[in-house]
Amino acid sequence: MIRFYLNRELSMMFGFKLARWKRWSREFLPPDPLGGLQSGFARQYSLPEAFQVYLGGHLVADLKFSIPETKIILADLKEWVTNQYFSYPLPEKQSLVQMSVKEYRIYIFMNPEPTQAIQDHSYMIRRVIDQERSHGKGARIVTERYIENWLKDGEPVTDPHRSDRVPYWMAARILYITKVYQKFTDALNQQKKPKERNKQRN
Repeated sequence: MIRFYLNRELSMMFGFKLARWKRWSREFLPPDPLGGLQSGFARQYSLPEAFQVYLGGHLVADLKFSIPETKIILADLKEWVTNQYFSYPLPEKQSLVQMSVKEYRIYIFMNPEPTQAIQDHSYMIRRVIDQERSHGKGARIVTERYIENWLKDGEPVTDPHRSDRVPYWMAARILYITKVYQKFTDALNQQKKPKERNKQRN
């Protein structure tokens, strides 16, 4: 059975003011097919729609993108996010790399002077497949193995091989997409627990 959510319960789950959640919803989702308040129906959200708004809010509130920038980013990432988190059933056969990924990070590059010949945004996906933590001389050392690829075709906005520029990973804003999705699902699961406890008592 597909579960749908309402504005008030989602805003309470994630700790947002109701007015802010509704504003993000209007910005980051298409118009309500039921007509919204004009036809007397409260908007209902599928799980992918709720995450779309939640992710957009994270890009604006935490990564400090503007609303227009966030709309572009969400549109560019929508297919990847859907395939990664909301494609059912999951593929029966996955590569060893897919099975070993511990975390996904998306490096978002913006072109400060976009032209028709240069992409406005570029995205690099980093798949962390191994991570080891250690300590040495009073510092914490993290060693990672990862695989990187560009989400969109073409040259990145910031050339990682140009010696006159800062390292590419310093020129990007990093979307820790795995952690954002985990926080999203944790909030949903936490909301379900009281209802499950009540059922057990009854």
